[in-house]
Amino acid sequence: MPYDETLRLPEEDSASLTTHVFAEDKDITIGVIRLPKIANFTDIDPFEYEEDVALKMIGINDDIGDVDAILIPGTRNSTEDMFALRQSGLADKIIEKSSEIPIVGICGGLQILGNVIHDDDKRESKHGTLRGLGLLDIESEFSRAGKIVTQSVATIPDDLKGLAGEIFKDIAGEEVTGYEIHEGTTKLLGSNPLLNIKKGQGNNEDGLVDGASSDNVFATYFHGIFHNYNFRREFLNYLRVKKGLEAKYGEDPYETQKDYSLNRLAEIVEENLNMEIIDELIFGEKE
Repeated sequence: MPYDETLRLPEEDSASLTTHVFAEDKDITIGVIRLPKIANFTDIDPFEYEEDVALKMIGINDDIGDVDAILIPGTRNSTEDMFALRQSGLADKIIEKSSEIPIVGICGGLQILGNVIHDDDKRESKHGTLRGLGLLDIESEFSRAGKIVTQSVATIPDDLKGLAGEIFKDIAGEEVTGYEIHEGTTKLLGSNPLLNIKKGQGNNEDGLVDGASSDNVFATYFHGIFHNYNFRREFLNYLRVKKGLEAKYGEDPYETQKDYSLNRLAEIVEENLNMEIIDELIFGEKE
């Protein structure tokens, strides 16, 4: 099979982060916290297809530096990673930045951004119950057996609060899709929900709302939230305009490139393999 450098296909798992080279020196830079137990990191894929957006992976012992927003991604273990953030001092750096730039959390990132992660039975780790970053007035708890795995649909509330309300005001009422794969539930205290659930679970078994929003911080259990073009576009346009740049509209660069790559890959396979033999292996010999 020939190698085609024009293909841009999703990475398989977080092991590829060790060799992946992210673009630098772009107009917009999003800092991604590289948690020790990072998972489902494909949530950041769509940003790589935006020509003016750079991703900066921030290790647990790194300085945050000059970034326009911070994303705390999913994790295989929220309490282990919260403990690591606190021990390294990165937790304090994120808290300091929260007064200046948007802070976004996805799944485990949502739990980490809250006041407390309750784990009295030490289901997640030996650390048990831990304080979170305290940037969202929520509490999360690991007490329920089993894991939530579901495709989910939600709408953006008309009365969304905090910076998220400003960012997404022009798409209020629109649907977003994603998938949930998490343990633990989250209770809203002073923070407001980010999404209204139509399908899926969201914060807890009630299945009514998802995520949280307060001041410059918002978060969700929805993996793939930034694969929704309008949601990603409004977020990036807020960052662009804040820096004196023009907002961008038009076709979704991620979907355009993904469709090209998948179609091109199919062509390469058909051009270089004997598809009749493949068909016989799958469907059996011809009569």
